[in-house]
Amino acid sequence: MSIMRFRKARGHHFAARLFADPAWDMLLDLYVTGKRQRPVAVSELGLAADIPPTTALRWVEKLQTERLIQRVRDPADARRKHVRLTPSAEMAMNDYLRQVLNGG
Repeated sequence: MSIMRFRKARGHHFAARLFADPAWDMLLDLYVTGKRQRPVAVSELGLAADIPPTTALRWVEKLQTERLIQRVRDPADARRKHVRLTPSAEMAMNDYLRQVLNGG
C-alpha cells in the first residue's frame, strides 16, 4: 500500500527520530495485513513500528483500551495471540485512507 511506502520513505530524507508515531504505524500495519488476511502476532507489531517489545505491549494495551484493536487466539497455538483491527477501526481506516488518497 502506497501510504506505508510513503511513511517509510521519510526515513531516507529526515531523521527517523522526528517521526515517532508507534500507534499509527501499528494501525497501518494491521490495516494492510488485515487486507491481505495475514495474522499478526503481538510481537510483530513492535517490529512494524520499530519499537522495543515492551513499548509495543504498552501501545497494544492502549489501542485495545481505545477499542481500535482486539486480541484473538491463534487457532494453531492457543498460547499465542494475534492482533487485528476492530471492525469500527477498520471502517475508520477505510474512510481516512479514502479521504487522504483521493485528495479530499
